Amino acid sequence: METMVALTIFAILVTAVLTVYVQGYASYHANNQKIEVQENLRIALNRISRDLRQAKSGLIIYKQDGSPANDGTGTKISFLTASGENIMYGYDPADKEVEVKRYAAGNFQPVVSNIEGLEFQFNSDTKLVTIYIKGIKQNSNPPVACEMSTKVQARAY
Repeated sequence: METMVALTIFAILVTAVLTVYVQGYASYHANNQKIEVQENLRIALNRISRDLRQAKSGLIIYKQDGSPANDGTGTKISFLTASGENIMYGYDPADKEVEVKRYAAGNFQPVVSNIEGLEFQFNSDTKLVTIYIKGIKQNSNPPVACEMSTKVQARAY
C-alpha cells in the first residue's frame, strides 16, 4: 500500500515536471521563430535604408506590375547612387523574398526570405521614404508574423 502511494506521488511529480519542461520548450521555440523573423526584417530595412541614404538621383517607386507609381506608393524602388550604380529593391511574392538588383550584376538577388509584404511610400513634400515590411514564419505552429517600418530622408528626387 505504501509503495502504491509513493508511486502515485512520484508519477504526479514527474508529470508536473514534464509539463513545465514541454511548455518552456514551446515558449523558447516560439520566441526563436519570432526573433528570426525580426532579424530578417531588420536586415532588409538596414540594407535598403543604407543604400537609399546614398541615393543621388532618379528615385522612382514602382507598383508590383512594374509600372511607375504615380501616388508614390509601391512595392519596388529604384535609384542611382553617388557612385553611379543603379539599384532596385523589390518584393517577390512568389518566393516571399526581398530582392535587390544592382544593374552591374544584371539580375535580382535575394536579400531576405520569409517576407509577406514590402511597401514603399514617398512623400515628395518632405522627401521622406517610408518603408513598411512584414515577415512571417509559416512552418511554425502557429505561424509567427511581425511588421516593421522605418523612414529615410531621401537626398535624391
